[in-house]
Amino acid sequence: ETERISLSGQQQTSHLFQRKNSVQTDKGGSAGLTIKYQPDSLQTIETSFSYWKGSWPQKGNLYNRYNNNSVTDEYLQKIKQSGRSDYKEWVLNYQKKFRREGQELQLVAQTSYSAEFSDYLTEQYKMDGKLAFRETGPNRGSEKEWSIQADYAQPLNTSGKILLETGVRYYKNRSQSSYEVINSHIPVDPSRLGNIKYIQDVFSAYMTLNFEADNDWTFRPGIRLEKTFVNANFQSGSPFKRNFTNWIPNLLIVKKLNENHELKFNYTERIRRPWIMDLNPYSNASDPLNITSGNPYLESEQTRNIELSHVFTTAKKASLTSSVYYNFNKNSIEPVTVVNKEGISYTTPSNIGENNRLGANISMVFSPVKKWTVNANAEVFYLQFRSKSLGLNNTGTFFTTSLSNTIALPDNLNLSISGDYGNGFITLQGKNSVNYSYRFAISKQLMDNKASLTLAIINPFQKAFRENVYAFAPTFQSTNINRYYNRAATLTFSWQFGGLKPAQDKESRFSDESNDKHMRGKKLK
Repeated sequence: ETERISLSGQQQTSHLFQRKNSVQTDKGGSAGLTIKYQPDSLQTIETSFSYWKGSWPQKGNLYNRYNNNSVTDEYLQKIKQSGRSDYKEWVLNYQKKFRREGQELQLVAQTSYSAEFSDYLTEQYKMDGKLAFRETGPNRGSEKEWSIQADYAQPLNTSGKILLETGVRYYKNRSQSSYEVINSHIPVDPSRLGNIKYIQDVFSAYMTLNFEADNDWTFRPGIRLEKTFVNANFQSGSPFKRNFTNWIPNLLIVKKLNENHELKFNYTERIRRPWIMDLNPYSNASDPLNITSGNPYLESEQTRNIELSHVFTTAKKASLTSSVYYNFNKNSIEPVTVVNKEGISYTTPSNIGENNRLGANISMVFSPVKKWTVNANAEVFYLQFRSKSLGLNNTGTFFTTSLSNTIALPDNLNLSISGDYGNGFITLQGKNSVNYSYRFAISKQLMDNKASLTLAIINPFQKAFRENVYAFAPTFQSTNINRYYNRAATLTFSWQFGGLKPAQDKESRFSDESNDKHMRGKKLK
């Protein structure tokens, strides 16, 4: 249910009430293949291919009542939405270790392709059952990525306690999207159809120096340089070009107090570039009073993070990690909603926000008895979103916790019980209520531990999860009450074959790109 009032100054100008029921079905599958070859003890060649395919069709109905103090408009809607995506990725990795300890060369090439399609069909009916109009809005998009990088590590002294790491990388992204809206009762609107082609080239290089000093001190300062070129072309509208340079420093200081205690100070910066779903100007008007679209003029956001942590480990492999942190972002990409005088809301992402987060985290791993492992985590943080141009400031203090238990049973069986809880979250213009979930799973190791079969049951005692979402601005206030049916059962089979284990991923100095690219187009609920 949604209830929204529009404001002019302190006066209410309109009132909207909506009740919506919908069912979304998530379907998908993934597969991966890795081949690894070692010509000798110092060289490794590895290639991998990944494929993911998914769809999330949704259908529902909507009751709408809108009143602007003089006229009341009521109607019913039937809505069908579809979304599907295909993602393919190929990676080639060459690693060369030299006779000298710590000297290493690594070359990585990667390419990926994703195709996405979304559409909505909405039929609006008058209260007497007569059809008012039918509207469809197909949107097709694709994204291609290429990258090549080289990393080299060179010890600078005979002991190997001073290590220089350098690397270069080239990354290219080519995205495009075409969209249109077809309404049965009005002519084609040129402003609601078109296409966008978006090209991004990023050249980057880094240098890191690792010092292992006396008295168990370690220092690792580093710097990364990135040069970005952006080109965008539109069917309607002027093309634009933009290029910018970023210097991204980082610093890690580690002090090992003794065999059980270690202190760390870490300063990092990250760049998050907008995805094609953020840039796509396509407007989803399946609900004509709540329209969403992307923003092709978004800029990258840069987040700075400072963290101080303490790690305690015992001889029995138990560990306790505690940390305090502060991160801030002056150019945050945030969804912004505005409501016009007709009571229609438009939501689009913008570089209009500033967010700051101050928090503390504690996590532990221990075994109360043999074959029982407990993993617990708790975090408390203060969060602030602010936009001077919109005159908005939203703050809150929040708490999250999670607990996971794993018990090893006879016959290669493992039982897992886990849950998590959070007292809510805020955005630039709103607040979400409490959220929680729990999960039971049992897995069986097969084929000499090369395969496993896992049955998981999620939220079995919870028919529906209720979420309250509050949003506000100088021109409106709204309350959404969402009820999600979130019971689920999953059965998963995994199998590793071959004589070599996959290589462990080396920590990347170019780590700003997302690891969940195949999920970019998925908009749930």
